[in-house]
Amino acid sequence: MKKPEEKRVTQRDIALRAGIDVSSVNKSLRHSSGATFSRDTVRQVFQIARELGYDVGRLKHTHVRVTPRRAVKLPADLALYLGDGSLFDRGRALVREVSFTGALLSEVSLARGVLPASPFRVVLRIKKGEGIDLTGRVVRLLHGAELDLGVKFLDLEPAAQAALGRLLKVRVPKSREGTLRA
Repeated sequence: MKKPEEKRVTQRDIALRAGIDVSSVNKSLRHSSGATFSRDTVRQVFQIARELGYDVGRLKHTHVRVTPRRAVKLPADLALYLGDGSLFDRGRALVREVSFTGALLSEVSLARGVLPASPFRVVLRIKKGEGIDLTGRVVRLLHGAELDLGVKFLDLEPAAQAALGRLLKVRVPKSREGTLRA
């Protein structure tokens, strides 16, 4: 007879029990820099996590950047496309960091002023030099005084890789030659 699976404890479970939002639980558990919580709140979050059986070890993963980012300040046009290929919105952004695998966009301005709730892709046209069209998906959303987006490039073709290399004044890494796939 098969043993019933135990429900995996989530940060949402901890947040509900502690009476705070999930992002506060996440920041407390990760000891995020810049996050300001009282010691009592952080202790309470860890105590509830232990009581519920939350696996804090799940937080410990190393992010390994495949290619180094380069700091830039490049204007870009944006287009957001829904899963069915229809255009959702257009706008502008400033590319702050870029690599062969993604970019950090800041000062994002969209005509509608909102992001779609359903899955979408971003087409980014960097307007410097010959112009480069790059397609990606949002992997990080930062919303402070302005909207910033972290975008991971999808299906970066050799021509786009070469144009990006010329823009960044670097060679396409050997391991990156050919089409990059997400």
